[in-house]
Amino acid sequence: MAIKKYRCRINWLNGCEFFDVIVKANSERKARIIAKEKVIKEKGYHFFMVCGCEEITEDSANGNR
Repeated sequence: MAIKKYRCRINWLNGCEFFDVIVKANSERKARIIAKEKVIKEKGYHFFMVCGCEEITEDSANGNR
């Protein structure tokens, strides 16, 4: 499997704030795990959820969906 870029949507503090984390992984499952680790490393361990992950393609990176 090839390494792909994923945009994971994070729900921070039970709906108060949403932000995106971009990670590189070979599957969506692994992208969610890496996104969790990245958020904990950058913002600390608080209540948050990974709402969704989508693969970033060349078309979506340029704004063409």
